[in-house]
Amino acid sequence: MNIYLLILGHDIHFHDKKIALLEAGPRKEYDRMPDSYSNRVSSISPGSATLLSSFGAWDHVCSLRLKPFRRMQVWDACSEAMIVFEKDDLDYMGYIVENDVIMSALTKQLDAVADRVEVFYRSRAVGYTWPLSSYSCDTSPWVQIELADGRRLQTKLLIGADGHNSVVRKEAEIKNIEHRYDQSAVVATLHLSEATDNNVAWQRFLPTGPIALLPVR
Repeated sequence: MNIYLLILGHDIHFHDKKIALLEAGPRKEYDRMPDSYSNRVSSISPGSATLLSSFGAWDHVCSLRLKPFRRMQVWDACSEAMIVFEKDDLDYMGYIVENDVIMSALTKQLDAVADRVEVFYRSRAVGYTWPLSSYSCDTSPWVQIELADGRRLQTKLLIGADGHNSVVRKEAEIKNIEHRYDQSAVVATLHLSEATDNNVAWQRFLPTGPIALLPVR
């Protein structure tokens, strides 16, 4: 969600608007990453890196930690067939970046648009009051938001980006359909016993599900 706030914060069409984000967690910003690597990573394409560069976040990502890769190899367990993607030039195919690094970069850049975008860290909404219908005498367009600490906010546009169990969706009585896939996954950080030029993203499709090895160092 932070990346959309940054895009809106830099958009000239929103310079006269005030934007607020309710963030349940603490502020996450790093000047130096811990020695251990997080298991939560994202694959960033060159196009996404260009987008992050457009508002200064990519420089902060590069100053912390990332791993570029030049090749991707995909094959299955039922044959020897495989497909290989490889850059012909010196550019990278993509980057493996820890989510904490991306969040730190976006958090740092939000400070540059603090006059238009305000983030309420460690905040939680406990109630919403919706505008009444146009048939009512009260035609106020504002949504009233009550926070757990007693504060109240109001907005003409409320975006529910609060996850799978969205409270906004439930309060607005928006119907949704769920499907259970009965699947689980194991995520781990592996330390290679032998030094190697670790710049390939590997993925294999097995009868029990896919397995992937992504370089982080």
